[in-house]
Order: sequence, then C-alpha cells, then structure tokens
Amino acid sequence: TMEREMNSERTRLGLQAARARGTKLGRPRSIDDSTIARIQERIANGMTQRAIASEMGVSVGMVGRYGKL
Repeated sequence: TMEREMNSERTRLGLQAARARGTKLGRPRSIDDSTIARIQERIANGMTQRAIASEMGVSVGMVGRYGKL
C-alpha cells in the first residue's frame, strides 16, 4: 500500500542520514580488535580452537568466526 511505501522510504532515508553522520548501525561486537588479534596469533601458532576459547573465555564458535579474518 501507499502508506507502507512511504514508511519504507522514510526508513531508508533515515538510515542514509544516520550513515552520513557516521553513526554505527547494527549489533556491536562482543570482543575488541586486540582480542581478535590475539585469537588469530594463537591460531597461526597452531593452538586448537577449543584451547583458545578456554584461555580467552569465549565460545569455540567465536574463535572460529574471528580466527578467519
């Protein structure tokens, strides 16, 4: 309907304006860049994902996700 299209347009324009202002959109990361770097360093040194997850206090899935960057 016309109202739905108008609402979609307003939403799209609002998101564009927020991006132009430099607003970060989406869910924030649960770990910071230094932790990601430490995960990647340990993977490069041959540590298992399970050992890294245990040491860092994060899930094995998170180690797998950020270890590939």
